[in-house]
Amino acid sequence: MCVAGTGFNAEERGKMGLDGLLPARVENIDQQAARYMAQLAKRPSPIDKFLLLNAIKQSNVNVFYRMMVDNIQVRESCFFLFFLS
Repeated sequence: MCVAGTGFNAEERGKMGLDGLLPARVENIDQQAARYMAQLAKRPSPIDKFLLLNAIKQSNVNVFYRMMVDNIQVRESCFFLFFLS
């Protein structure tokens, strides 16, 4: 199974029957990570951050690990994620 979310281009969406099921905007992995980082910054508590990161990990593992590699804030917020998953 391929997980790319908004990262699927128009051709891939057509081949996989995803037209109309994803937002119209196509984003690369860096844009997706930046969007999620903005959402993460708005979360007030560590548990809220954990819940968002867990949802990202479940829905788009590629973006999750990109965020893990690029951001110390994400790594700190995920400390318990690996013990509970």
